[in-house]
This record gives sequence, structure tokens and C-alpha cells, in this order.
Amino acid sequence: MWYGYSVNMGINRFIIFLLFNCAALVSTAQSTYVDSLENLLNTSIPDTVKVWALNELSREYIYGAPEKSHAMATRSQELARQIGYSRGEAYAYRVMATLGATHDQYLTYSENLQKAIRLFIGLKDSIGLANCYITEAVVYDRQLKFDQSINYYSQAMTIFRNAKMEERVAVCGNNLGFVYYRMGHYKDAEKTLLEAVEISKTINNASLLMGMYDNLGLVYSKLGEANMAHEYFEKVIIMHDELKENSNIEAYVETLIGLSDIYYERDQLDKQKYYLDLAIETAEKFQYLELLKQANYNLTVYHMHTGDIKKAYQALKRFDVADDSLTLQRTRNEAAIITSVINSAKLETDFENAQDNISKQELVILQQQRTLIAVAIIGVLFIILLVQLILVNRSRRAMNQAMAQHRIAIDAKNSELEKLNQTKDKFFSVVAHDLRSPLNSLLGFSTLLVKHADSMSKEEIQKMGGQLRDAVSNTLKMTENLILWARSQMKDEKTKPEPVDVNSVLSETLKVFREAAAKKEIELDNKVVDDAKVLVDKDHFSLILRNLINNAIKYTKIGGKICVKSKRQNGSTEIIVEDTGLGMDEDTLNKLFSLDGTDSKVGTSGERGTGLGLMLCKEFVERNKGTLKVESQKNVGSSFIVTLPSFN
Repeated sequence: MWYGYSVNMGINRFIIFLLFNCAALVSTAQSTYVDSLENLLNTSIPDTVKVWALNELSREYIYGAPEKSHAMATRSQELARQIGYSRGEAYAYRVMATLGATHDQYLTYSENLQKAIRLFIGLKDSIGLANCYITEAVVYDRQLKFDQSINYYSQAMTIFRNAKMEERVAVCGNNLGFVYYRMGHYKDAEKTLLEAVEISKTINNASLLMGMYDNLGLVYSKLGEANMAHEYFEKVIIMHDELKENSNIEAYVETLIGLSDIYYERDQLDKQKYYLDLAIETAEKFQYLELLKQANYNLTVYHMHTGDIKKAYQALKRFDVADDSLTLQRTRNEAAIITSVINSAKLETDFENAQDNISKQELVILQQQRTLIAVAIIGVLFIILLVQLILVNRSRRAMNQAMAQHRIAIDAKNSELEKLNQTKDKFFSVVAHDLRSPLNSLLGFSTLLVKHADSMSKEEIQKMGGQLRDAVSNTLKMTENLILWARSQMKDEKTKPEPVDVNSVLSETLKVFREAAAKKEIELDNKVVDDAKVLVDKDHFSLILRNLINNAIKYTKIGGKICVKSKRQNGSTEIIVEDTGLGMDEDTLNKLFSLDGTDSKVGTSGERGTGLGLMLCKEFVERNKGTLKVESQKNVGSSFIVTLPSFN
């Protein structure tokens, strides 16, 4: 259903509110807004405020008590004209026009709307004109001219939004949603109405909210969501009982018909009949002919369904009477519409004349401005001088700020350089500490061979050669990690991700470590699924696996077990390296990936390392958009979990 009444100017509503509160000091006032306005009219108030109070009451009674609404608007119009209050008179005519449109009395609507528009043009009142746009949009909707209706609602909504008049925006949203409903655009209707409901809840306008709930019930019925429709219709019934004579009667009757349709679909015919009877009784009382016609048609269908032909015929006769009345009213309205078109044309001429007068007034104002400019030249020169002084002062402040920022940047660079120096010092410390030991071992092995080769047996030479080979191999691994770590710190290492088969790289890596594992009787178990593929730089991935498996062998006791497995989840693949080794305490875990924690611990068979391997692993995992986390328990073992993007 439509909702088309006007809103008063904020300052006048505020005056009414203040005066009512003052009156409440000497008399007992009821809690509702309508009762407060009724009481206010019985007190001594200025005539202009009385005009606004009458207009407010008139708009409140449009749907619940149209005759009372018309009487209030007439009193307001006559008083406003008597005291020369054009704005109040314009709003009174606007209420009368809305009344006419609501009850399909287009001649009354046309005459009163033209009067309102003329007054609003004279006053240059855009808000008043926007309210008139709403009324015109309602009429176009009733004539099924939906495009024109949407255009007027959109214009009105823009004006109200700019003026921050939330209530009027909500009214436009409600009416616009009903137009979409009538056009069959039910999703657009639902969206528009729900937005209007959210606005309406903040302004506490129960009658407006009641109309929105009714419209949403109609929309959900068309969308086939009967439970949602029933929920909103029930809200309308509850609000009608609470509002009593201030209820939105048209929304109430539409709701009764909507509920009867729902109970018809549910085959609850007793409830269907109850709501139809109530709808017909109310529509007859308030002369809503279109709704009366619709309810009698539905009642005819009900009686046909129940097999009561006589009552079906009686309901059909009442349907015909309502239809004839509507036809007669529409015939009368055609003449009114023609008159409205003629009056609109006259109004356009009046509006052009008003624009011309405004242009003349603007010319006079321009001449006055030129005179003022001549008088203000000295003042402007003074202001220019003052501005220059301010700009000079501001420029100095800007320079000081720039220097301060420059100092901050220098301090940040110094801090960064300090960190780089610390990194460099730590690197050389690691190199000096961890490379000296294996190199000294190599020197010792080679010296023994040179000096005592002649006195050694073949078996001793082979055993020492094997130890020398292992020492060289470990030293090479350590050197490789040191070089890679150094390159990564200098940002010289590029990442080239590609689809990589996990099993393929893992198998090659396990081959390399089979002998080292066998020496410690460690079982290497590959449980990675066959189709596991990740998007990663292949060289980086190989290095990650080598370091993790090497670490696992180093810290796993003789007879232990190392298992590599995989798991897919949420577009990623986890590669997990588990061992039954020494495990780590919480303090070791916290320092595991920091430069401060690179002091390598000796393995279970005396193996040495730089402690940089895990840092490299973390660095390369993150460069490949992955993560590396560790779970460990002292004397139980550790699990290193590498998560990388899956390749489908």
C-alpha cells in the first residue's frame, strides 16, 4: 500500500513539543503523540503553531479517520489563510490532496495539489515540492503509470536525503517498494522495503512501519514464502490492535485479505472465512472500494469451494456493486485527470514566471554585491597581508616538520644498518665457530695420513678415508647452507615456483640419506600420497627436505624411526617430517628460527652443523607462500610441518 502524508518542518515540531511539555505542567497529558497534539490544541498557543498542530493531526488521521483528517486540514487551511501563513496553508492543501488520492477522489486531489504547489513555488520550498512529488507518484501508480511514479519518488527521495529527513526517505522507500510489487519485480520490492524498514525503526513511526510490514507480507506471498508473509501480516494485526484509531486501516484490510489467501492455500477454510468477513466489514466502513471488491471476489471463491451456491451468488453481487462504484468513480476521475493536466500546464507557466522573477532579483543582488566589493577592498588587502604572514609562519613550521621527519628517517636507517652489522657479526661468528672445527678435523685426518700412511694397514687407511669422506661431506653441507643463507640475506636468491611432484623429490632425497640412516639403524618411512603436488621452487623444496631429514637423522637415536607423510586441506598440502629423536624444550623451540638460536647442538652420534639449516628452511618455505611450524616433546620426538600451495 502507499504512504503519502506530509511531514512538518523540524523547527515547528520542536516548538509544538516544547509547548506541549509546558502545558503538561498544569494538565494531565496522554502518552501518545496524537493525544499530546489534541491536548495542545486546547491550550493557549500561537496561531502558527496551531496550524502545524492541525496539519500534524490531519496527516495522522489520513488512514484511520479520513473524515476527521479532512476536518483538521480544513481548519488548518482556513486559519493559515486568515493569519497570512502561506507555508502552513500549503501543507494543509497537501494533506487534502493526499486524502483525495488515497480515496480515488482525483478532482479533489488535483485542485488541492495545484494550490499546494503554487504556494510552495512562491515560497521556494523544495521540501514542500518533494512532498507533492510523493502525492503525484501515488496517483501515477494508481493509474498504472509506473515509470512516472518511480521518477517522482526518486526525485523526492533525493531531496529528502540531502535534507537528512529520514522519515520522508522511509516513506518514499515504502511507496517505491509497493510500485515494484505492482510491477511484479518482487525481489526489487523486497530489497527496497527492507531498507525502508531499517530506517523506519529508528524514527519510531508505528503507522508507517505498519504499512511496510503489510507490503512485505504481500511481496513474500508472491515469492511463495508463505511463512515469512504470515509473520509480517501478524505484525500488522498486533500493531492495529495497539494503535486503535490511529491505525493504518488500508494496510490492515490488505493484511486481512493476505491472511485469508494464506489460510486458503493451507486449506484452513474457517480461518479464511473469518479474515474475509473482517476485511469486508472494515472496507465497507471506510469505503475502500478496491479492497472491498477484492475481498468479495475471494469470498465468492470460498463459497464456491464449500458448495454454498446461494452465498457465492450474494458475494458476487456485492462484488459487482463495488466494481460498478469503482467504474463510476473512475469515469468521474477521467475529467479530473484532464483538469489536472491543464492545471499542470498552467503551473509550468507560473513556475517559469517565478524563475524569471528570481533572475531579476539575482541581478539586483549582483549590483549590491559590486558596491560591497568596492567598500571591502581595504579589508581584502589587510587579509592578504595577514595571510602572507600566516603562510610564512606555516612554511617555517613545514620546514621544521620536514627536518624532523628527515631525522626520523636517518635514525631508522641507522637502526637498520645496526641490525645488518649485528647479522654480519653473527654470520662471521658462526663461520668462525662451526667451520673451524670440521676444517681442523680434515687437517688432522690428512696430517695423519701423510705422516703414518706407511705404518698403517690397508683396513686402517680405508677406515680413516671413510671418516675423511664423511667429514668432507658434512663440511660441504655446512658450507652450502652458509652460502645459501648469506645469499638470502643479500636478496640474491630468486624464487621460481612450478608444479612439483612431492614423491619425486622426496625419493631422490631419501636415496641420499639411506646410508647415513642405515649407520644409525634408523628406519626411513615414506607415507606421502602418490598424487601429492605442490607449487614451489624445486631447488628450494629439495633444500628444505634435505635439511629437515638431515636434522631428523642427526638428532634421532640408534634404532629410531623417521616418517615423512602428507595431508591435503583447504587448497594446501602439508608435508610432515616426524622423528623419534631427542625432542626440544620450550626455550629451544622459541629460539629455533632466530639468529640467536643458531648454536648447533651435537647430534646423537656426534654430528655437527651450523644451526642455519632450519633458518634456511623457514626462509625458503615463506618465499614460496608457505608456512613452517614445529611440534616437539623432550625425549619423545619432533614433527616439522611444511605447508605449501597445492597444485591441482
